[in-house]
Amino acid sequence: MYTHPTGKNLWDPSENTHEEYLKNKAYPQIKELITMLPELRLIWFDGTGFTTEEQAFQFYKLVYDMNPNVLVNRRVGYAFGDYLDAGDNKIPSASEKLEKYWETCGTTNNSWGYKSYDDDWKSPKELLYYFVDILSKGGNYLLNIGPDGKGQVPETSAENLRDMGKWIHQNADAIYGTTRWKTPNEGQEETLLDGTGHRAAKGFQRNFTSKDFWFTTKGNKVYAISLTHTEGEILIKSLKEGEGDIEHVKLLGSEKALSWDQNENGLQTTVTDIPTDALGYVIEVTLKNN
Repeated sequence: MYTHPTGKNLWDPSENTHEEYLKNKAYPQIKELITMLPELRLIWFDGTGFTTEEQAFQFYKLVYDMNPNVLVNRRVGYAFGDYLDAGDNKIPSASEKLEKYWETCGTTNNSWGYKSYDDDWKSPKELLYYFVDILSKGGNYLLNIGPDGKGQVPETSAENLRDMGKWIHQNADAIYGTTRWKTPNEGQEETLLDGTGHRAAKGFQRNFTSKDFWFTTKGNKVYAISLTHTEGEILIKSLKEGEGDIEHVKLLGSEKALSWDQNENGLQTTVTDIPTDALGYVIEVTLKNN
């Protein structure tokens, strides 16, 4: 059956049927990619279109049979993917229960490809907020870059990603290999993304305070992430008495132990020497192995 008088879809006229296109072009290209890239670990499909459930399964089976180490994303179709995605520039609420590993795919401005007139760039702080929020919920942030016709990354995009990358490098222990803690965050309510158009229309307005924290965990450590450079006494309510016996508290990036007190109100400690241009800081809390 043709999906268009002369095409495999509704926007790319062709003499082939959709089935012929998959058989003669799409499946062979998948085979070629996996053969040429033996270290490949992820292949990302982008929607089923007119693909049937059987055809989607053939894509998934083809990848698995050739290299079972390659992950396949949800958009291969019909729930065959190895993990979920929340949608383009969408972040689920902390209250949602996701049954698989998941990710949000997002953009550094409001465009997936290069648009010379789209100067509505997400700042390093905004990008980092989305990243930390997603991380605290156990997700992955797949961040898109739209290079221009010469393959060059727009300089503003590159600068913002470098700034974000410096913070991630300094606080890598709170990022890599971590999982969602029992409490994702505390402080203000979530500022959720609800799609590319939502961010383009509404912009981003959020004032971060010293009472806002996002949490990750690894082994017997809990990481409390702040997106301010506020110095002085802080209170992390989610680490109050009964939420784990604390053994050690420190500021990531410093080997100096912090003095602290754990009581019914939370974990109280004092932070100093935070650079005024810092995007935030992380408190590493080591719990006793009971």
